[in-house]
Amino acid sequence: MLRTKDYISWSQYSLFNKSKKEYWKRYGLGEESKSNKYFNKGTELGDYLEKGIIPEGDNVDPLLKMVGDAVPKLDLMEERLEITIPGTDEKLLAFIDSGSLDGSFFLEYKSGKVAWTQSMVDTHEQLDFYALCYYIKTGVVPSCKLIWVETEEVKSEEGDWTELRYTGQVNEFSRHFILSDLIKFQKKLLKTIKDIDAFEYIEIELDDEKVNRYIQIKNLVDELNAEANNIKEEIYMEMLADEVDYAAGENGRFSIAKRKAWSYSSGLAKYASETKADITAKQKLEQKNGVATFTTTNSIRFSPIK
Repeated sequence: MLRTKDYISWSQYSLFNKSKKEYWKRYGLGEESKSNKYFNKGTELGDYLEKGIIPEGDNVDPLLKMVGDAVPKLDLMEERLEITIPGTDEKLLAFIDSGSLDGSFFLEYKSGKVAWTQSMVDTHEQLDFYALCYYIKTGVVPSCKLIWVETEEVKSEEGDWTELRYTGQVNEFSRHFILSDLIKFQKKLLKTIKDIDAFEYIEIELDDEKVNRYIQIKNLVDELNAEANNIKEEIYMEMLADEVDYAAGENGRFSIAKRKAWSYSSGLAKYASETKADITAKQKLEQKNGVATFTTTNSIRFSPIK
């Protein structure tokens, strides 16, 4: 694939490993990435930390200044690192949220409602990417902290939309690197760069009549499913009105299935969320260390062109 940038950034590395098609659309076709409320919230925090900017308007988060002032800072904000991997012509570009002058320590800021855990921080490769850039530049293996500023979804008074608000909670997680880890990550990074260079997104041209017929059939199936669901809903309402669990016609019968839905304490729900995140982090660690294995299956899906 012909690269449009003469460097590799964390966003490029991450997106290619997440979705090669999305990588092609952004870096091959030059499509702009769409912003969302989570990205915008992080930008809001970053602007305050770097420039002390509080947005104008009536909808300013009342806790922005409080959490911003509680977040630690180092000598440099939004530090730009551009280095070349030794023995290659490959350039890396990194923007560090906050770093020390000697490159021995850096901070990465994260905002969001999903709780970060130590296991997640230990396997988050964005930190490896930045640590490798510092090591190549200074010859010193750095340490870092990930600062998580918690947010939550808040409904409007009308209940027709939600927005992200800071909860006031700011947590810190430390990460220490060893040289062997950075060397291992550099090898993985170089392999990804090689895969990017070799990647080609190729589409074959299809017969429009066949595609259009598929769309017609799919739309017809969707309409029939919607009609069937409406009939089921009407029968369900009749059964509820007559307070029965069973109803039958000459060629078929309906029955109401009952399932229990448990509601647990907030403490247990939080533990379940943290445990799930912990397991996900450990799975990523096994993938990173080559312990986990995978198989690849193929399936076909359809996406309409708008």
